Amino acid sequence: SLRQASAVTTISQALRDDLVQRGIAAKKIFIVPNGVDPERFHPVKRDPELVRQYGLQNQFVIGFIGSFYFYEGLDTLIDAVMILLAHRRDIKLLLIGEGEADEMLRQRVPRRWRDQVVFSGNVPHDEVTRHYSVMDVLVYPRRRSRLTELTTPLKPLEAMAMEKVVVGSDVGGLRELLDNGNAGYPVEANDAKALAERLWWLAEHEAERQQMGMH
Repeated sequence: SLRQASAVTTISQALRDDLVQRGIAAKKIFIVPNGVDPERFHPVKRDPELVRQYGLQNQFVIGFIGSFYFYEGLDTLIDAVMILLAHRRDIKLLLIGEGEADEMLRQRVPRRWRDQVVFSGNVPHDEVTRHYSVMDVLVYPRRRSRLTELTTPLKPLEAMAMEKVVVGSDVGGLRELLDNGNAGYPVEANDAKALAERLWWLAEHEAERQQMGMH
C-alpha cells in the first residue's frame, strides 16, 4: 500500500495534496510532472496542405487533439463556437480524435454551421504536429470531476511546446498546468459563454496570442 511504500510519486500537486489528506506522509511524496519530447514538439510553420484540406484559409482556427471522452467537455467547446459563429464567420473548429462522445458532438452542430466544424477522426502519430501547426488556439474544456481535479492531461503540454495558446477549464489538473493564468487562459468549467468570450478576445488580439504562446 502507499502507507507502506518508502517513497511515492505523483504527476500533480493536486494528487499529492489528495494523498496527504488520505493520510500519506507528505515527506515521502514526490511530484514528477508530465513532460513532452522537445525534439518532436516544437514550433513549426503552418502546414499549407492541411490548410487547403480543411479549408482554413483566413480563418481563426480553434482546435482540440485527443480522445473524445465525455469528461473532456467538448460539448461546451462546440456550444462556445456556435456563439462565436452567430457573430462572425471566420471561425473554424478542428476536432482531431475519436471516442465515446463522437456521435453526440456531431449531432450538437447545427446543419448550417457544419462547414465550420471539422471532425477529422484519428490521425497517425507522425501527423499530429502538422495538425497542431494549423491551429491558433488549443482548447481543453474539461468538466469538473474528481478525475479532472486531480490529474494533469498531457496534450496541453504538447501544444505549449509548439508555442500554441492554450485555454482550459479552471479545474485542478488543468489550472496547475496553466499556472493560474501565467501559461495559458483558464475559464470556468461548463460555461460556454465565458469560453466564447475568451476565444473572441484571442481572435481579436493576435499579438497577445503570440506573446502567451512563447511563454
